[in-house]
Amino acid sequence: KKKKKKKKKKKHGFLHKRDDPEFIALAWQWLEYGESTVAAAQTPVWYGRTKNIRYSRKTSPADEDEIRFYVPKIRQAWRALDEHLAQDDRQFVLGKDFSMADITLAVQANRLLKCKGFGFAQLGISNFPHVKNWLDRIRERPAFHACVAPYGV
Repeated sequence: KKKKKKKKKKKHGFLHKRDDPEFIALAWQWLEYGESTVAAAQTPVWYGRTKNIRYSRKTSPADEDEIRFYVPKIRQAWRALDEHLAQDDRQFVLGKDFSMADITLAVQANRLLKCKGFGFAQLGISNFPHVKNWLDRIRERPAFHACVAPYGV
C-alpha cells in the first residue's frame, strides 16, 4: 500500500498571492509607501526620541526643531493609511489578505504605539483608529511575536 503524503499546513499563512500580478504590484506599492513615506518621516523622530540622536547628522543630542519638522509628515502618512484601511473595513492593507506590505508598515506602527506617538498628542495611535485595529490584528499573529515583539521598538 502507498502511504498518502500529508499536506503541510502553512504555519503563518501566506504573504502574497503568487499568481496574481495586480495583488503583488499593490503589495509592492504599499511596501514602498511604508519605507519611503512612513519610515522616512518617522525614523528621524524615532532616533531623536529613543536614541537622543540628531538623525540628519548622526550626532547627539537630538534636535527638537528637526523632530518637530517631521511630526506633520508622520501624521499625514498615518492618516493616509488610516483612510485606506477604512475603505471596505479592510482587515489588512490589501483587504482580507495579509501581505508583505503589512509587515513593513506594522514595524513602523508598532514603533508609533510603543513610543506613545513620540510624545506628540497628534501622533497618538488613537488618532488613527483603523491603523490601531489593524495593528491589533497584526500583533495577534504568531510571526509578529516571533520576529518583531522581541526587539521592542
